[in-house]
Amino acid sequence: MHKNLKVLLLVLAATVLLFGYTAKAMVPATATVKITISAQNGKRLTGVQITCTDKGPSQTNENGVPIPSAPKFTYLTSSNGSATWTVSVESGHTYSCTPRTGVAYIGGICYSLSGGASGFSLSPGQTKYITIKANLAPGHCTYYGEKTYSKTKKSTVQYAPVAKIKLPSTFTAKGSATSKLAKLTVKQAKNYKNFTLDNVKYGKIVFKEAVDLPSKDIANKFKNLDKYVKMAHGQIFLDSSQLKQLNKKAQLYFYGMNLNQEFEILIAKNNKIDKEISKTAKYDAKKHTLTIEVNGFSTYMYVPQIKITSATSTNTIEYTLTGKISDKD
Repeated sequence: MHKNLKVLLLVLAATVLLFGYTAKAMVPATATVKITISAQNGKRLTGVQITCTDKGPSQTNENGVPIPSAPKFTYLTSSNGSATWTVSVESGHTYSCTPRTGVAYIGGICYSLSGGASGFSLSPGQTKYITIKANLAPGHCTYYGEKTYSKTKKSTVQYAPVAKIKLPSTFTAKGSATSKLAKLTVKQAKNYKNFTLDNVKYGKIVFKEAVDLPSKDIANKFKNLDKYVKMAHGQIFLDSSQLKQLNKKAQLYFYGMNLNQEFEILIAKNNKIDKEISKTAKYDAKKHTLTIEVNGFSTYMYVPQIKITSATSTNTIEYTLTGKISDKD
């Protein structure tokens, strides 16, 4: 009896010992994967979705069709901007942890996600650290509700008052060479070169010195410029008492002139023949255009001349008469 009891106890002890080892062998070995989000702005991002995959050896069924062997787990980062995955380590398995989406919209800010790790192996008891980068990406999260606003920079260009007015049609007819003032800045208006006023019917003024056009006063007068600058056949007038800014050296063009070139060209300033200005006169017979150079402004006009021949019994006498052009236009 005692002998049988002893044997029974020995068998029971062996069974318990064997069961203990079996139970111990059935407990799977584990490893730890720690994922951290590194945000460009230094914030700790909560709720970033991370997909981790546990992929076993490739297997096929009896028909040779691959059997999926990659279970996936989705993790969200906690308030400290990280997530932890406890992995059951198995022989022949590989693991991956990457962002679930390419972007994340958190706290009203859009981030582009990159990095992670793929196809790595693990050993029992190992801790693996993985970093995912989150760079600022405004405008890339509209699908997730991000609102974008187009910021229009206010123009810092200050236009001159004269740029906002419309010149009289006298100077803006089709084909006119009058200077375009619509985009003239204050800076440009203070030293405006080659300013031109062109009346396609009668003539043109090209200023040879820079003129100053930045004031509101000049802009107001330019609205009625045909009141201060008048042109007719063979005549150009500019009221320099009202437009002092334009009392500069200039070249004047008289259009539609048919001159008898056997006469000396005479130019009158304020109804008096000016020999010095007359010397600057040039006539283009092909274009029927007369040009002169002036140092300032008043009324300038071409003085026509007529030759009269008187014959007597002994002599032929020639008279040259100078006159004035009258044009009601």
